[in-house]
Amino acid sequence: MAGIPSLNVLEAKTAADRDTGEYVANNDSPPLSGQLLTNSLPPLYQLEDERTVTLLETPGIYQIYVAVYRQSDGIRLDVNNSAETLVPIGVIQVE
Repeated sequence: MAGIPSLNVLEAKTAADRDTGEYVANNDSPPLSGQLLTNSLPPLYQLEDERTVTLLETPGIYQIYVAVYRQSDGIRLDVNNSAETLVPIGVIQVE
């Protein structure tokens, strides 16, 4: 489709302390463990991908985010044409 760039992308799953905003864990990987060639997907393609983010044993509440970035230069892609590059997807409490 004309005007839509072909990108190889990686997913990032990140955990941040909800009180301080400090990033405490991360898991970067290609979608579906590299089994999906993202540079050939149609626009608005949706997929489900399970990943593990290992947190510290420090008690606290942690916000979980997902991001997508270009593999070639590590630049995170904008979310819905906004300045945001991280999408909050859940909260985990460690007791």
